[in-house]
Amino acid sequence: MWGRGRRWWVVAALIAAAPGARAGEAERLEATGAALEAAAAWEREAVRGRDDEATLRAARLWALDEAGTRGEALLAQWLARSGRDERAPRVALERARLVARRMARRDSAGARRVAITLYEQIAHKYGPQDPALVVLALAEGGRLVPPDARPDERLVAHQLYWAAVYQWHLLPQALARREEVRDAAAGAAFALAEVSVGRALSPSLDEAIAEAGEVDAARLVRIVTDRLSWLETARPKLHKVADYGAPRWAMAAVVREAQLFHAFADMIEGLRGPADWTRAQRDAVRPGLADKVAELREQAEERYAAALRYAVEREVTGPWSRAAAEGLARLRPEGYPLIVRRPAVVRLPDGLPGTGFVTRPRRR
Repeated sequence: MWGRGRRWWVVAALIAAAPGARAGEAERLEATGAALEAAAAWEREAVRGRDDEATLRAARLWALDEAGTRGEALLAQWLARSGRDERAPRVALERARLVARRMARRDSAGARRVAITLYEQIAHKYGPQDPALVVLALAEGGRLVPPDARPDERLVAHQLYWAAVYQWHLLPQALARREEVRDAAAGAAFALAEVSVGRALSPSLDEAIAEAGEVDAARLVRIVTDRLSWLETARPKLHKVADYGAPRWAMAAVVREAQLFHAFADMIEGLRGPADWTRAQRDAVRPGLADKVAELREQAEERYAAALRYAVEREVTGPWSRAAAEGLARLRPEGYPLIVRRPAVVRLPDGLPGTGFVTRPRRR
């Protein structure tokens, strides 16, 4: 009897050691939410059976780990053996995202350059096979560069954004209208529009007047009028963002336009003028400037309200809808009493200062 029982024990052990049983353990762990334990189980399965599918599943689960280095290594291993697998371009993009996440923790120009180079290599290697991937890779590479980076880094970001937008315009309609693709292209177009936004707001009017030297009333009006023309240059670029059909970026562009109007109104209202002006000279130009301030604030209010209507209609909420609500609270606190009033200074979130590089992409 003991011998028969031992034979059954050996059979049970062999069954438990079979690949299917091990895969079943990994699936059970994955189903229970034990992601990292499941990752380890899939990796053991991959090592024992040289199973590429198990390698891929293990890599994607390891990617959930904050470090992500194990997932990154396994994705590289899978790509090395993938051959002509049609999933290779997207797996390469997954790996690039893990590298970018790791490089972001270092927060240095050199680390960002490593990740951006990988995105560029992916776009070049897999572009013929998956042209939509080029838009995603280049746009994501551009987003790695923070707004306060060095000018040379910002230039690289703007070149990546421009290339992403250009590539989007070359895509077949079916690919261009995919949600993730049009969202990436719209984000890149918005970043390019931010160049003009930065130019319009900097330097301040007081700084421009100080640089102009001797300024009389007529000269001051010309300086203000010239700066307002920069605003009109930025607006069409923001309007084009809506053409991509990406709701969050369309709303971001509307809010940014409202913030531009609002910022200009505050800038003109706070204008001190030349230091050597008399009170009579200041009073002489004040009525005309006050009319322009009122006009700009009315336009800002209209755009903030349009953004909020859009947010409700399209169910798009987040930082931009909040920015619209806060903008209205600053302009008309009596009309929006439930919103906490913020300081009077309009801060433009997520802005990219201008570098002088912006090229209009070819329209579809």
